[in-house]
Amino acid sequence: QASVASSGADGNTTSPVIQTEVTVAPVTKAPKTKTPATTAPKTKTPTTTAPKATKAPKATKAPKTKAPKATKAPKATKAPKTKAPSPVQQDAEQQDAEQQDAEQQNAEQQDVEQQN
Repeated sequence: QASVASSGADGNTTSPVIQTEVTVAPVTKAPKTKTPATTAPKTKTPTTTAPKATKAPKATKAPKTKAPKATKAPKATKAPKTKAPSPVQQDAEQQDAEQQDAEQQNAEQQDVEQQN
């Protein structure tokens, strides 16, 4: 008799145990006749180990030579802006110089007057 029980998740048997009758047929054993085991004479075959296929050396990957980064051309250094003096200013400066001359002449006149 074999009893089959299915158990639930909690371990308790949830389904009724079904008993089935198994009729075992008597095994009729065949009479053992010893057949002499004819062991074939062991001929040691020399195990010729085939030479291991030598692995072709892995193609060595050429080291990745990073192309040098394009060196940025140095920024054209801006020439300092030398303001060309506007011609109007030059004229004014010249006039100043002329005025100075006039003042010098005046001073000379004063000298002359003092001498007198």
